[in-house]
Order: sequence, then structure tokens, then C-alpha cells
Amino acid sequence: MEKSLRFLCKEISNNRPRVLLIVDNTGERVQGPVVDLTEKDETGKYYRSIVKTLDPNKYNINLAEYLL
Repeated sequence: MEKSLRFLCKEISNNRPRVLLIVDNTGERVQGPVVDLTEKDETGKYYRSIVKTLDPNKYNINLAEYLL
């Protein structure tokens, strides 16, 4: 399961912001990329979706590392 931080949100796509990936689907920490959750494949399905919000403290994510 990928983990990300909400990066940029347009008013039109409030439920589908751009997010910065910080953990890839193998569980490894990564430095990006920024992905747009409004992107769809050729059939119209979204590539990625937010499943739930997570407590950064529970996963040892230091938010300050990503804000600078």
C-alpha cells in the first residue's frame, strides 16, 4: 500500500488532490513523485484513490521533513 502526503488541492478536485508519495507499494520510503489523483486510464478508472487517512505518528512519519 502506497502512503502519501496531501500536496496540492484545487477547489474543483478537493477529493482528488495531488499527493507526494512517501512510501511505495513495497513499503519502501521514497522521495516522491507527486501524483495527481484526478488521472484516469483509458477506460475512465482512476489510477489511484485515497482509501483512508493515517496518523503520521503511528507510522513514524516526520511531517517536518516534507514541509521544508
